[in-house]
Amino acid sequence: MGAFILIADLLNASVGGDTTAQSVVRYLAEKGISRAAIGDEHLKALYSALSKSAHTSLGRGIQVLEFNAIYKPVDDAVWGVIVETREHPSLEYVVCQFSNQLDIGIQLFHGKANESFIRGSKISSLIEQGKVILTPLDVETFSLEEYNALFLSKRFWNVQMGRKKILVFQADAVLCERSDYQLTDFLYFDYIGSKWPRMRPAGMIIDGGNGGLSLRDLHKSVECLNRFPAELWPGGEDGYFAFHMDLMGARIGRNDECARFSTQYEFLYRSFAGHSVTQLEPSSLDRFIQYCPEVKHTL
Repeated sequence: MGAFILIADLLNASVGGDTTAQSVVRYLAEKGISRAAIGDEHLKALYSALSKSAHTSLGRGIQVLEFNAIYKPVDDAVWGVIVETREHPSLEYVVCQFSNQLDIGIQLFHGKANESFIRGSKISSLIEQGKVILTPLDVETFSLEEYNALFLSKRFWNVQMGRKKILVFQADAVLCERSDYQLTDFLYFDYIGSKWPRMRPAGMIIDGGNGGLSLRDLHKSVECLNRFPAELWPGGEDGYFAFHMDLMGARIGRNDECARFSTQYEFLYRSFAGHSVTQLEPSSLDRFIQYCPEVKHTL
């Protein structure tokens, strides 16, 4: 156990821009532990050395209500997934844009309080056409803490309609029609989100970007949860998946790749999409709006 306590030293020992996961893999390899053999027993000391985020407790479990039996998982290359329990003013536009522009199915996880709101919007037409599938959650609404808990539950991944790549998005995400990139440019990745500072609040260097708009491999996500118990993780759900997939040797988006995928806090490329762009500096936000005027619907 003493050897593993030293893993905490890796938090401040990134070599040549390595992520914490890459440093841990190298460290454990020197101890004779292969990447395939890494388990939670090798990481507990590392977890305990991290700063715990205010939004990381698994809290009360969010139950996904029984899925209607007429809906069966499909093998489409990509399915969109959005979790929204509020009557969010941008929800209608964002769901319709992702459905129409990408021509993918979308699974909308909703609460008890906003189903009528959803069915009273233009989304209802997509529901009737089978392009949007509603999946109810057993809550009125929930917190960021509970959002994290949902994504870190195996049940959530088990009821996904899509069985390959999952495009997670939120009501403040937007697709940029003038982008130099298409969704197919990113299907190679097992996890890629909007470019985000590599140093996470928990104290780790993690690539992969922000999870609010992210493309994820379903099977790698499930493997993560099976190998590394989520209740031990002290950070957000996106950091959990990006860190552990990196440990597993999965294909994680690096800084420039994430910036091409989606703009969030830094506008560097004519990105495929944007997410929570109000985090941009005012001058960068103005430039992004000129490039991607669609974002006005989410501001």
